[in-house]
Amino acid sequence: METIRRCGERFGAGVRRVFLADHVSNRLVLKGSLGAEKARLLNEIRVALDHPDQARLRPLWQRDL
Repeated sequence: METIRRCGERFGAGVRRVFLADHVSNRLVLKGSLGAEKARLLNEIRVALDHPDQARLRPLWQRDL
């Protein structure tokens, strides 16, 4: 999640890209526009890193590869 956070911070507000981190191996599922929803995406990552009990994390049993 730390890597995703660093990548998300580097994109500017004018970027019009869809960001998806929804692979089964990702514990935190993220979907959104990097331009319009950057703040929300970064906030979800911060919550997951700082307060995992409050985050919408994928249950570990669903990540069984």
